[in-house]
Amino acid sequence: MSIKDEILRSVVIHYIGDETPIGSVQLQKEYALDISSATIRNHFKKLVIEGMLEQLHSSSGRIPTNEALIAFWTNEIKGNRPLQIRSAETLKRSAERFHIYVSLESDRENRLVKAEAYDDKYIILSFEEGAVMIPFNRAVERFLGEFSGLEIRELVNLSRQMGIGSLTQALLDFIKKYGFVRFNKEALIDIAHNNPVWSEAYFDPYFNGDAGFLLHEGINIDQTVPYGCLAGRQRCLLDGKEYIMTYLGEASRDYRSFLSSL
Repeated sequence: MSIKDEILRSVVIHYIGDETPIGSVQLQKEYALDISSATIRNHFKKLVIEGMLEQLHSSSGRIPTNEALIAFWTNEIKGNRPLQIRSAETLKRSAERFHIYVSLESDRENRLVKAEAYDDKYIILSFEEGAVMIPFNRAVERFLGEFSGLEIRELVNLSRQMGIGSLTQALLDFIKKYGFVRFNKEALIDIAHNNPVWSEAYFDPYFNGDAGFLLHEGINIDQTVPYGCLAGRQRCLLDGKEYIMTYLGEASRDYRSFLSSL
């Protein structure tokens, strides 16, 4: 790691810890950097020009920019292995402690076994686990006849693409009923309050468990995530069951401690 990268990393870690600016002398002492404070100040100037640090006031220290925070977490959080969560209560407490919104959705496969019409009034979709009933529609019946054996999430995506709103909603409701739970919704509400434009388009998917159709595993920073925040998708195990965890919070939150606390 270069000296400049080490300085940037130290500033980011400090800011994540207490969200205050830090000066060159304090940084040198706090992180035992084997370089002079004058050298640190020179690198500060370069990092400001590069858009990785900023100075809120002429007499204050430096803080990381959103770009620096996102780059740090993108490199820091890999999420290659399923995370073992000790308990739902542990997850609840950690979400509240770090002020991060979290949702869990079941990751168990559930495939369509068959779809049968009854008296031209209903269509019953029988899955490996459970069943869904929707009002009869000839076009929907033909559509479903082609997809026996399809996993329910794939069926949701297809029905969305075909514009079959009633089927999409029924399937989403079914998924949520048997495998969706959220923690610390207050954090999501705060984010929505601070980002009203984003909230109009994306609050409902996060709150209702549809964010999995917008996000990929790992760190997400595209338009589905408000500026200054990040969203993560992580496979996990809880009580012997497989889930996918979605979490959303400000980029300055301590996600490393959050994940390790679970």
